[in-house]
Amino acid sequence: MRLFIALDTTSEIKEYARRLQQGINKNLGKLSLVNPEIMHLTLKFLGEVPENKVEDLKKTLQEIEFPEFTLTTNEIGFFPNEKFVRVVVLKLDGCEEIKELWRSINNKLYPNFKKDKDFIAHLTLARVKFIPAENKQAFLQNIASLQTEKLSFKADKFKLYQSTLLPTGPIYNALEHFNAKK
Repeated sequence: MRLFIALDTTSEIKEYARRLQQGINKNLGKLSLVNPEIMHLTLKFLGEVPENKVEDLKKTLQEIEFPEFTLTTNEIGFFPNEKFVRVVVLKLDGCEEIKELWRSINNKLYPNFKKDKDFIAHLTLARVKFIPAENKQAFLQNIASLQTEKLSFKADKFKLYQSTLLPTGPIYNALEHFNAKK
């Protein structure tokens, strides 16, 4: 089973992401927009996990304690960077709590899963396959021209998702959710 751990966002944030995506000039390169309906903040990608290990994984994740916290949309950015754009993202500002939740998940799942080195809270807007050199500056200017807003949402649970890849796009199925401690 292909699994990942993520925080869901709200319909308001998804609609905001859709509006941002409408401003991206898709004629400047080869890119694909992420369906806002399945948009999420990935905390950890686990990859292929044997089905007989999933219940143990759920029990381990159940042990993680975290408080409810708020995340706020910020600026648009690029991964890995502006010089080599592979992903266009909407960065999220939060508090130390999102980093602490990420650290807790990383530490709790180690050594069964490799530790991630770094974490930047974000929602993926588009995956970039190719931007021709002659369009690069126009693409960066197009992204810079998008008007961003500060919208907030509560993070009160994270989920363990199964991802099934299809030619039409991924399908995500929540296997379990893990609530913030009150």
